[in-house]
Amino acid sequence: MATKTSGEIEQEFIENLKKSTGRSLKEWMSTLGEFGTRKRNDIVKRLKEKNGFGHMHATLLAGIYLNAGKAVYGSTEDLLENQFAKAEVMRPLYESFIAFVTKHFPRSSVLPKKSTYLFWRSENSPLSISSRWSSALVLIWVRVLSTTR
Repeated sequence: MATKTSGEIEQEFIENLKKSTGRSLKEWMSTLGEFGTRKRNDIVKRLKEKNGFGHMHATLLAGIYLNAGKAVYGSTEDLLENQFAKAEVMRPLYESFIAFVTKHFPRSSVLPKKSTYLFWRSENSPLSISSRWSSALVLIWVRVLSTTR
């Protein structure tokens, strides 16, 4: 079974927004601007209560609005750049960790998400690692690697 990426889900949502709601993305950005808040949870709650959105679509639309009207999951490169924007020092550790994973698990792949890294093993079962814990995991991995040499 093929799994859609967050970017594909978001793009499909944007493409069908006018058809499903009667308003274009540009019109929704204007409407959300009239809400008078930039708090994600407030926007999501209002979209659900007043506009009949389900949670996922309300969250997608709020995310796009808070990202200056641009797709949040547009590319995996953008996701990585956003994660390293405040912690550039972590990039070499991340790259080293990814090199380790791809070397020792050649049939796996890495799919960066907004705040996690999803590793797909050969059995098509995901192993998700939260970005807030990835630095600790990388440091543990570096420590293990240094003691095994």
